[in-house]
Amino acid sequence: MDNQDNKDPSALEALTDNLAHALLEWELSKREERRWLTLKRIAIAIGATIFGLIYLAGLAPNLFSTEATEPTVAIIDVVGGIDSDAAASARKLVPVIERACEAATTKAIILRINSPGGSPTEAERIMAAVERCKVQKPEMPIDAVIEGTGASAGYMIATAADQIIANRYAVVGSIGAVLSGLDASAAAERLGLSERVIASGPLKATNYLFTENTPAQTKALQEVVDGLAREFRRQVEASRGERLKADFPDLWSGRIWTADVAQQAGLVDQLSVLEDYLKASYPDLKVHNYRPRQSMQERLGIEASVRDGVTAAVAGWLSPKLQ
Repeated sequence: MDNQDNKDPSALEALTDNLAHALLEWELSKREERRWLTLKRIAIAIGATIFGLIYLAGLAPNLFSTEATEPTVAIIDVVGGIDSDAAASARKLVPVIERACEAATTKAIILRINSPGGSPTEAERIMAAVERCKVQKPEMPIDAVIEGTGASAGYMIATAADQIIANRYAVVGSIGAVLSGLDASAAAERLGLSERVIASGPLKATNYLFTENTPAQTKALQEVVDGLAREFRRQVEASRGERLKADFPDLWSGRIWTADVAQQAGLVDQLSVLEDYLKASYPDLKVHNYRPRQSMQERLGIEASVRDGVTAAVAGWLSPKLQ
């Protein structure tokens, strides 16, 4: 009994320490496991959220579709400059026109235009979509309502409609073409700079920034602009027909007019705001706005926004514009 009662207390302390150490390690390992489990759960939740966003944005664009379910007038906005990268581009507007035209509920289409002009090639593609819709549904009216500005390529698109209506305070016209560029040749000469240009022909290298155009180059560019203007004029004449006052002063000068003068020239059929025109022409139809469907990148807000400014500027200088 004495031997048991007089055991070395240090051994008992060591045993206690070992047990406490083991318990501590066990607790730490459990905490580590719980932490990793929490991190895994967070990672899974984030991954599921990202996947869900991608699915909703790219794979299920119609999930929140608000297509019309009753007879409607389809409103399609043509707003801002007309260009391949703009909101008023053929890439965005042609599918909208096709979607509105194919909808069984669409009984009329109105192009709501507020545009100063832009690319004639983009405008032509948009007009072609309107013409295809006319073939597809010849009985369905397609009108253009100009709000603010319907000039140049913006007016060109309007000519594809059956009727052109304009706000009284709108400006209309600017029938013609423009090809612009910067001439810094004088500044380069003062700085002692010269530009080396090796071209395959005398008319190949035109509108270069630091090299002044020759008379022959300027003449060639003027012929291009005049050709575009003639084509624009033919489009207006064919579309407006007898409504157009061909002898109206300065009709083909490239100027713009207020809506009332444009009506006198035969460029516009009626003066009205959109709401009044809708009530007068389509009193029994609901209004439905058709808009471009966003891509997955646009929906997630990760579409590239950085572009090469120099390249874009050069392309802009060399591309004819209807403005």
